[in-house]
Amino acid sequence: MTDPPTPGSTGGTVRRRRWLAPLGMTLLLGAVYGATLLPGVGHLADTAELQFSGALLCVTHPTGYPTYLLLSHAFSTLVPFGSLAFRANLLSAVFSVLAGLGLRRLLLRLGVGEGVAVATALAFGFTPTFWRHSVTAEVYSLHALFLVLVVDGFARWRQTRRRRDLILACAVYAVSFGNHLTVVTLLPALAVFVLATSPRVLLDWRSVLPVGVLVALAALQYLYPVWRSLDPTTPYLAVEVTSPGALWDYATGASFRGAMFAFTPAQLLHERIPFFARLWWEDCGPLLLLAVLGVARFRDRTMALLLGLAFLGNLLFALTYDIGEIHPFFIPNYLVTAVVAGRGLDRVVSRASARRGWLALVFVLPAGLCAFHWARVEEATRPAKAEPMRALIEEVREGALVIARYEEYLQLLYFRLAEGRGGPAVFIGHDVPVEEVAAYVERDRPIYLPQLRRWVPPGLPVYGTKLSLRPRYRAAGLDVEMFREGAFRIGRRTAPESR
Repeated sequence: MTDPPTPGSTGGTVRRRRWLAPLGMTLLLGAVYGATLLPGVGHLADTAELQFSGALLCVTHPTGYPTYLLLSHAFSTLVPFGSLAFRANLLSAVFSVLAGLGLRRLLLRLGVGEGVAVATALAFGFTPTFWRHSVTAEVYSLHALFLVLVVDGFARWRQTRRRRDLILACAVYAVSFGNHLTVVTLLPALAVFVLATSPRVLLDWRSVLPVGVLVALAALQYLYPVWRSLDPTTPYLAVEVTSPGALWDYATGASFRGAMFAFTPAQLLHERIPFFARLWWEDCGPLLLLAVLGVARFRDRTMALLLGLAFLGNLLFALTYDIGEIHPFFIPNYLVTAVVAGRGLDRVVSRASARRGWLALVFVLPAGLCAFHWARVEEATRPAKAEPMRALIEEVREGALVIARYEEYLQLLYFRLAEGRGGPAVFIGHDVPVEEVAAYVERDRPIYLPQLRRWVPPGLPVYGTKLSLRPRYRAAGLDVEMFREGAFRIGRRTAPESR
C-alpha cells in the first residue's frame, strides 16, 4: 500500500504541475529560437537599425518605437554576453516566448484544455513569418506579445468584472502604442467589446479617470525622440524631432501616409485578397483548417466579436498598405487564427474516445510545423548577408566617405557605431544627391550628413554601393570603377592624354 498523502501535499503537487506546461513551453520555444537565432547582422533592411538604436539610444525611422527601444536598451545593458546585434536578436526571442505563454493563458481562459492550449501556442510559435521575426531584431514579436496581453486582459475583465482588471488591460493597451502604431486597428474591437459587456463602465468616473491618466502617462514615452534629438551626443538620428509638429508627423507616420489605403476596390478584390489568402495558407495551413471548426465552438459571442473585429481591423489596414515587406503586418491575423484554431482542436479532442491518446497526438501539429519550416526560417535569416559591408568598412578604415543604399547603409552604421569598426575618418551616408557628390569630388565642397550630424571633410576617397547609380555618376562627369564585389569607387575623371 502507498502512504496516504500528507496534509497540503496534494495542493503542492497541483501547484508544481501548474508550472510544468509553461516551463516546458519556455524550454522548447527557447531551444528552437536559440538554435535558429540570427547570430549577428542581417535579415531585413531595418534589422540593423534596431540592433544598434536601442543600445545606443538613437532615433529610428518613423513611427519611432520608443517602447521597444527603451526595453532593448535595458536588455542590452543587463545581458553581459554577445554582440549588440546578438542581444537585440535574443530580445525578440524572449518576447516571442512570452507571447506563446500569453497565448496559452488566453486559450485556457477561453475554456481550452491544457494540452491543446500548449500545442496550439507552440504551433503559432512555429508559423514561419512569426518565427522569422522571433529570431531577428524586429518589433513584431513585442507587438504579438502586447496583442495577447491586451486581449487576455479584457477577457479577464469580462469574467471578473473587476475595475482593476479593466484599468490594467487599458494600461497595457496604452503602452502598446509606443511599440507599433497598428494597434490602433484593435480599438474598434475593444470599444464594441466594452459596450457589449458593460456599457455603464463608460459612465463610471472611477474607471474612466484612471484610464485617462494612464493613457496620458503612456503618451509621454513619445518624448523619447525629442529628448534624443536635443541631445548632441546621440550618434544617429533617422529623423530629427524637435517641434510639436515634427513629433506629430513622426509618431503618426506622416511619411508613409501615401502608402496607406493605396489600392482601389478592384485591386483589393483581385490582387490583395488573393495575395493574403496565399500567405495565410502558407503560414497557418493546419491551423486554418482547425479554425473552421473553432468558429462554431465559440459560445461567448461577445468574445467571438472581439476576435473577429480585431482580425478584420488589422486585415483592412494591411491589405491597403503598399509597402514591400508587408508579411509581418499579418501576424495579428495569424494570432487570431491560432486562438480560434485552439478552440477547434479542443473540440476534436473533447469528442475523441481515447482522450489521452489524442492529447499526445495533438503535439504532432507543432512538431510538424517546426520541422517543415525550419529550413525556410534559416534561409531567411542569412547570417552572412552583411559580411560584404563588414569587409568594406575594414578596407576603408583609413578614411573614406561611403554612400550606400538603405539596407547596406544601416549595416555599415551598425559596424561603425556599435562595433567601432573603421576609423574616425570613415563616414557613412545615404541618399546623398549626385550633385553634392560631384561637388565634393571635383570642388572639395564638404558634405553634411544629417543622420549623423557630421560634416565630411574634403579630400576623402568616395565609395558607393548602389550599383544602379553608376550611370548617373558618370553622367555627372565622375569616374566610376569597381572596388570590390558590391562596391565601386567614385573619383575625378582624368582627361585623356594629348598626342
